[in-house]
Amino acid sequence: MSGFDRTERGAAFLDAQIVKRDAGASSLVQLVERARNFDEPTAAPHSVDAEVAVLGGLMIDNATFSKVREVVADSDFYRDAHRRIFRQISRLIERGEPADVVTVDEAIKASEDKDKTGGITYLAALATNTPSAANIVRYAQIVADYARLRDLQALANEIHAKAERGDPEQLKTELIERATAIRTSRKSSATMDWAALAGRGEPPARVWDVAHWIPQGHATLLAGEGGSGKSTLAQQLGSCFTLGREFIDQIHPLKSLLWACEDDANELWRRQVANAAWLEVGLEAFAGKFCIVPRLGCENTLFAEVPGQGLQFTPVLQELRAQVMDEGIDLVFIDNLAQVYGANSADAHHVTVFLNGLAGALPGRTLVLLGHPSRQAGSEFSGSAAWENAVRARLYLGRRLPGENKGEQEPDPTDDTVRYLCRRKANYSSRDWRRFEFKDGLMIPEEVVVEDGIVGHAREQRAESVVLDGLRKLQGRSVRTTEGANSPSYLPRLLLDYELADGQSQKELAAAMRRLRLAGKIIPAEVGKYGNRTPMMGLIVA
Repeated sequence: MSGFDRTERGAAFLDAQIVKRDAGASSLVQLVERARNFDEPTAAPHSVDAEVAVLGGLMIDNATFSKVREVVADSDFYRDAHRRIFRQISRLIERGEPADVVTVDEAIKASEDKDKTGGITYLAALATNTPSAANIVRYAQIVADYARLRDLQALANEIHAKAERGDPEQLKTELIERATAIRTSRKSSATMDWAALAGRGEPPARVWDVAHWIPQGHATLLAGEGGSGKSTLAQQLGSCFTLGREFIDQIHPLKSLLWACEDDANELWRRQVANAAWLEVGLEAFAGKFCIVPRLGCENTLFAEVPGQGLQFTPVLQELRAQVMDEGIDLVFIDNLAQVYGANSADAHHVTVFLNGLAGALPGRTLVLLGHPSRQAGSEFSGSAAWENAVRARLYLGRRLPGENKGEQEPDPTDDTVRYLCRRKANYSSRDWRRFEFKDGLMIPEEVVVEDGIVGHAREQRAESVVLDGLRKLQGRSVRTTEGANSPSYLPRLLLDYELADGQSQKELAAAMRRLRLAGKIIPAEVGKYGNRTPMMGLIVA
């Protein structure tokens, strides 16, 4: 009997034991311990501990499902019973229903999985053996990683079986292509269930790591000329992410990683000292939250076109992936593209394969890619549309605003400290810019000047008009709004999300909303009822 056959036989035996109601079990824990300890020496790679932690964590905290499903699918679980349980948990949460021990058990009883998962006793054991859902995304990644290893193991066995009768070069090419596809693959999502979604109201608002500048979970290109300060800006952003300090716009606190391919440790140290002084904290404030890796002199190529072998990801990608997963990183800065990308920058397919592969290797993570692929000095555009079209957002850092007429003269060297960060492409957000002074190794944001007199009054009136008009449109779409800044229905935020802000910032919209409330032009009123028939309050135009 082959090792693969023995493995499948062992798995089937264990699944049968899990399903079997064991009257001799003295505690719930014994059921899970049996699953943990039953592993033949030839078993395929897997971790029952991680699978148990994912299932138990989901039943403890349903809110973690949105992140877990980005990483793992039911087919990634090794135990058949676990695959079935995960599938039922997913269905419940996707329908907007709670998924706990009781509801999951009821769902299983009413499905094709009845009598195949161990019943409520085993579900209770899963929840009991999971103290919290704090690290559930990491556990899900372990489950997914083992699934990829099993796929690679099966591929190796298949290629080995073909080796006696196949062409060696053809088999080598096939192995490389299929192994690369496995390493970088993302789980395909199921068809959207419109009937289930119809009863769930409005979809969740888009999430931004920097409000309307850097979208969460997608790739952003930070472009600009060499020497414009992109590396400095990235390190400064990472520092602000650590502390949740506003910079450019509202920031979502998170843990970030900077792969600095062109700087040594001392230079990065000097910059971080400057960041710490500017933020008025010690260097220890960044410990374990902002991970910086000096990679000057290292092999940094993640992706390249290899003669005779085509497009390939390199082992360096696995090194990056391991750091991201081990450290629990949310956002990755890569400085810069010239160091990590070894294919044709003008080929849209090459660029897309690279970005898709990164997204597959680092699921759910935000990527900020630094580069300066300009057609000519001072141009905001790259040599082709490939990068602009492939990323979700493109930012440009330069000494002038894009489109500003340079005239016949070169820039005044005394004014070389001025920098403009411009939002040139951000799906679902309009163009915008911020002005900085590049001083003492930092990007110092321009202070917002409070306008008064005729100009200030005109701006306030315009902002109020935008709020009133936007609120009417949201009312027409049956979108509930509130004045609570921490609410997902916060009016200024929804105006931006629905592209009704007409160039106003969230701060300007919030100030206008407050003025309108004081003037009685916007009032709270009943806009519906909750499921228990209590009034649902929201803002309306008076």
